[in-house]
Amino acid sequence: MHNLLTDTITVYNSYLIDDPPSSYPKTLYRRTVIYKVQWTDDVHRSHSSEGRFFISKIASVIIPKDANTGGKRFIEPKEYAKLPPGDSSHWTLATSDIIVKGVCPAEITDSYSIAQLKKDYNATDIQGYSDMTDQPYLPHWDVQGV
Repeated sequence: MHNLLTDTITVYNSYLIDDPPSSYPKTLYRRTVIYKVQWTDDVHRSHSSEGRFFISKIASVIIPKDANTGGKRFIEPKEYAKLPPGDSSHWTLATSDIIVKGVCPAEITDSYSIAQLKKDYNATDIQGYSDMTDQPYLPHWDVQGV
């Protein structure tokens, strides 16, 4: 089955650090490239009671438990939030995170924002995920993005 999973994604996990010059924490991002996944784009159409039509893009990403993450280990979002700023040995799936289709070399900085990343690449905000890693056949995470 893994031979059918030929896509690659880059996950941008957000984390907060204290930013002494300001009174607010600063959001930074760690990148994880994951190989041998499946990315599917869907377009959903709906309409309001007033008759207006709405079109939205929804991404579905299947990440096998044994996908190539460059040696990084998955942990739950609550645990990820407790990691020290220098830790780059883990990744997670949180609603504050972004997934880009393909290998994305872009680093999020003061001069290159998440908004710019979304303009430049096929990116989706994580809406949620299902943990199917205890399944006997193709244990995986099923991620939904908008």
